[in-house]
Amino acid sequence: MSEKVRIAMISAWHIHAKGYANYLAANPKCEIVAVWDEMPSRGIEWANDLKCKFYESYEELLANSEIDAVAICAPTSMHAELMIAAANAKKHIFTEKVLALSVKDAKAIRRAVKKNKVHFTISFPHKTDKSVLLAKEIIDDKKLGTITYMRVRNVHSGSISNWLPAHFYDKNQSENRKAAMANAFNAAISDVYKSSLKEWKRACRYYVLENTDFLLRIAPEIEFITKSAQLIEKLSSIGCPLTYPEIRDMKEKAFAAKGLCNPVIAVKTESNLVPNDFAFDENGMIYVITGPNRGGKSVITCAVGHAFAMAQLGLPVCADECVISPSDTIFTHFTTGSEDTIDKGRLGEECSRLGTIFEQVTEDSLVL
Repeated sequence: MSEKVRIAMISAWHIHAKGYANYLAANPKCEIVAVWDEMPSRGIEWANDLKCKFYESYEELLANSEIDAVAICAPTSMHAELMIAAANAKKHIFTEKVLALSVKDAKAIRRAVKKNKVHFTISFPHKTDKSVLLAKEIIDDKKLGTITYMRVRNVHSGSISNWLPAHFYDKNQSENRKAAMANAFNAAISDVYKSSLKEWKRACRYYVLENTDFLLRIAPEIEFITKSAQLIEKLSSIGCPLTYPEIRDMKEKAFAAKGLCNPVIAVKTESNLVPNDFAFDENGMIYVITGPNRGGKSVITCAVGHAFAMAQLGLPVCADECVISPSDTIFTHFTTGSEDTIDKGRLGEECSRLGTIFEQVTEDSLVL
C-alpha cells in the first residue's frame, strides 16, 4: 500500500456521500482515485468534480490493484452485493448506515470481511463528536457521580426542511427494496428446501408461532364467545325464555324480572321450568328466603345471580322481561363443602363467611 490510502467512492446516492468525499479529500493520508455509481450520469458528474476516473463497471474498478479501499454510499438494497464483492477483491470498506436489509445479508458481509482479512467500518460519527467525547470524559471521571439512567435523542429535520434529495422519496427506491426483500426471501426458501426435513419442520413451527401468537392471546375470548353461543342455542332449543335486558344506571339499583328461570337447571333437566317474578324495589331490597330442603331456595337465588352475570357479559337473560342495573361485584354466601364447622359450628362458620363478604361489599354490590 502507498503512503496514502487510495479510495474509490461508490455511489452518490446517499445524502452524506459528498460530505464523506470532502472529508477524505481534505485528509492528507487519503486520495480519491475513482468513482462508480449505479446511475452513470450522476457518477460521471461527481468524478469530474473530484477530478478522478469514473468506472462504468464495478468489477473493473475492483480489479484495479491501485485502489486500496471503497467508501460505499449506495442504496441499502445494494450493500450486500457491493461489500461482499469488495471484500473478495481485498478492498478495505467504509459504508454508510444501515448495513443491510436483513440479518442474513449482514452475516454474509461479515463472513466476507473476516475471510479476506480486510478492514471494515460503518459510519459512526458520534464516536468522535466533541460533545459525546466530553460527556464520556465527564462520566469516566465520575464528575456527576454514578450514572444510573441516560436518554439520548438524535434527530434531523431532513424531511420538513426539505434538504434530503428527491430520490429519497422516489417510489422506485421502495421497488428496489421490494426486489431485494424478494431475493432474500427466495434465497431463504431455497436454503430451507436444501436443509433436512427436521429443519423444515422447525422453520414452519417457528413461523407459525411468530405469526399466530395473537390467537393464543385471544383464545379465552374466542372460547367465551363460542361457549356462550352454544349455551344460548341450547337454552333456546329447550324453550327457555330469553331476553336482552333493559340496562339502567348502576345507582338506580334496579332489578325486575318477569318469568325468571334458572339456566343451569334448564340445561340439566331439559324440561319446562316454573317461572318466577322477582324484583328489587321499594317493597324490598333484602330478601331472606326460607323453606324446606330442596324447596327451591338456591334455585331462585342463583337465577337472580345468573341474570346479573349474563346481562353484564352482554348475553340475554332467562326471563320474559328484565330490567337491571349492573353491580360492581357479585358475592355468594353458598356453602362449598370445605367450611370450618368443627371449631366454629355452623352459625360461627356462616358469620365468618358473611364477615369476609362485608369487608369487601359496596353499596353497588349484589350479595346472594
